[in-house]
Amino acid sequence: VWVSDMKTEESAYEAVRTSLKKLDMEYVDLILLHQALGDYFAAYRGITRAYKEGFAKAVGVSNFYPFVLANLCANVEVIPAVNQVELHPFFQQENALELMKEYGIAPQAWGPLAEGKHGIFTDPLLTEIGSIRKETLIGHLHRGGGEYDGIPYGEGCWFTQEQIREIIDYAAAKGIEIIPEIDLPGHML
Repeated sequence: VWVSDMKTEESAYEAVRTSLKKLDMEYVDLILLHQALGDYFAAYRGITRAYKEGFAKAVGVSNFYPFVLANLCANVEVIPAVNQVELHPFFQQENALELMKEYGIAPQAWGPLAEGKHGIFTDPLLTEIGSIRKETLIGHLHRGGGEYDGIPYGEGCWFTQEQIREIIDYAAAKGIEIIPEIDLPGHML
């Protein structure tokens, strides 16, 4: 649910219903509030209502800082299943991960490959870790690097064709389906 739909409980609830109609689906696996802006408490009540009515299997949040997440959890009936946050070897967010663990919230990494920045594909330490674990660097990082019990989230916009091919090969080896026809360059996963 985007910030523009986070004005009231009803607007968030209706955003879920509208999305389901557009998707021609009866439910989704997960509904996320995009970030803690607007009246996110009311919006969270709206997505919780959609969850209770069977329009989602789980509810979660995205980009909620630890102090905001703790406040939300202390004041809601249904604890978020997921907090989607930027998470990669160069931005590990230890405090956020500890708080999520305390509440039983799964971290979902957006940008687990650091958006292709910080020399992540050539970093000597990361390459050595990959070779010790007998897996590709991308495979190791994509599944979270073993550092947290979370849900990695793919990205592809900032990668070379060789890096994208390595991601696709890793996904195929793990039985992850790749969408074959995408007309947006760089959006292959």
